[in-house]
This record gives sequence, structure tokens and C-alpha cells, in this order.
Amino acid sequence: MADDTPLDKRRKLGRELRRFRQRAGLTGPELAKAMGTTQSRVSRIENSVVKPKISDVRAWADATSVTGPERDQLLKLAEGALTELSEWQAVLKGSLAGRQRELMATDKVAKEIRHFQPYLVPGPFQSPSYARAAITGSNLTGEIDVEQAVADRMERGRRIMKARSPRYDAILMEAGIRWRPKGCPPGTRREQWERLLEFADSPHISVRVIPLDAELVVAPMIGFVMVTLKDPDEPPVVRMETPAIHMAFSGADQVAAFELTWRRMADAALNPEDSIRLIRQLIRTEGASKDGQ
Repeated sequence: MADDTPLDKRRKLGRELRRFRQRAGLTGPELAKAMGTTQSRVSRIENSVVKPKISDVRAWADATSVTGPERDQLLKLAEGALTELSEWQAVLKGSLAGRQRELMATDKVAKEIRHFQPYLVPGPFQSPSYARAAITGSNLTGEIDVEQAVADRMERGRRIMKARSPRYDAILMEAGIRWRPKGCPPGTRREQWERLLEFADSPHISVRVIPLDAELVVAPMIGFVMVTLKDPDEPPVVRMETPAIHMAFSGADQVAAFELTWRRMADAALNPEDSIRLIRQLIRTEGASKDGQ
């Protein structure tokens, strides 16, 4: 596949920067010291987790003695990738499991994650049966690694549950968490709601639900995730998922629009305590139903 999308270009840039560092015989900490930055930032740049600045690339070239045509080509690559990423960060393509690993890599450098999901339970909070149904149902591009994607989604959930994970705030629509996955074993919805309560019980995780009869200023058109990174020099990133592609934005105007939408959805949502009570009521109602599903 040609390196033609913004994310492809950023990955190629990371590979080139790593190659120049290794060719110069420098370790990550040694390069970081020469550039006046941190080893963790060097690693994140090489692995395309964060977006470097053009000044970072110039300093990298200086520290690794990249000159002449090689330096010109490196800066051209950086300008092509980073200029596009400043307003339209990426169209994320690839395997289903690869998407889960991309998300786990972002979790490692995130300070806070805010997730608005109107149509289903967010991926990290899903049970295996529910995740399998969600991934299979949205797999319109024909990817075949569904089971690996489910396993990676479960692993991501385990990591997010850990105390040292980033703050995770989720706002969900009641209609969304009521989704009934077709073909799932009996009890899948109840199992999923109980799992949601487990996550909500973690001190660094907040779950708020917008009830069915809530009045909304804006329609819940699409789910999105806003990530605030630990590095204060990195702008927030917004990720959106459609049936065909995953997209990410970091431009100030786009992020501001999502911030406003988040605030309006937060105004309509129940507080965490009332949200937990609503989910428990759903569990009781489900348990009293005829088929338990």
C-alpha cells in the first residue's frame, strides 16, 4: 500500500527518524539529551504516537548529522505529513486488531479520555459476547481478524481498569446501552450492564447516561472520543468512527466544536450516581423478563 494518507506519512516519518538515530549510533536517551527533550517523547515520535513539530525534526537532523539531500528529503516528508495533520489528522485504516492496538498505544500517553457514545456501550467497557457482536456488525470492510480484535478489546478494557490508567469519562445514551445484539447468547445485555457497573465503580472512570426522555439541544449524530495527552505541548485529539473508516482531528476549530457538543451532552446526562441507578433498574427489568435476554 502506498504511503499516501496522513497517518501513513507520519509513520514513514517515524521510521526515517528512527533509522537516522540508529545510524548515528545514538540511544533514545542520548538523542533526547542532545535535542533537549525527553526519552519518552523521542520514543513516541518514532512510534507515531504523537505529532512532532518541524523544529523537532530539524533538531533531530542536527543531532544525527543528517545533511544535504537527505536532510532536504526528511524535511519535505515532515512538512507533507505534519501540515496535513494539523487540520485533518488522519484517516485510520487497517486491520480490526490493529485499530485496537492503535487505541492502546494512545491510552499510554493520554491524561484524560472523554467518550460520547450514543449507539452502544464503548469498546473498553464491552463484554466478550457484546464486543464480538459489535465488531462483527460494524465490519463492513471485510476484515477477518475479528477474534483477535475481541481479545485486544478485552485487554484494553483490563488496562483501562487499572488505577494508573488515564481518567476516562463516558457519556452514553440510554437508547444506545439498550442495544440488543442479534444472535448473542441469552443474558448478553444483562452481562454487559453488569460489566458497565464494574467500570463505573473505578475511581478514575465516570459513566453518565442520558435518559430516553431527556431534552437535547443538539441531536446525537455520531460518537466521538476526545483525548487530552500528558505532553502539554501536544494538542487534544478527537477520534470518530464510521462503518468504513476511523478519523482523527486535532485542528483547533474542529476540537472546539466537539468540546461544545460534549458540554451540551453532559448537561443532559444524569450524574454518575443516578446513572448507576438507571443501569441497575435495567438489570432488574431484564431479569424479570421472560427470556432473560
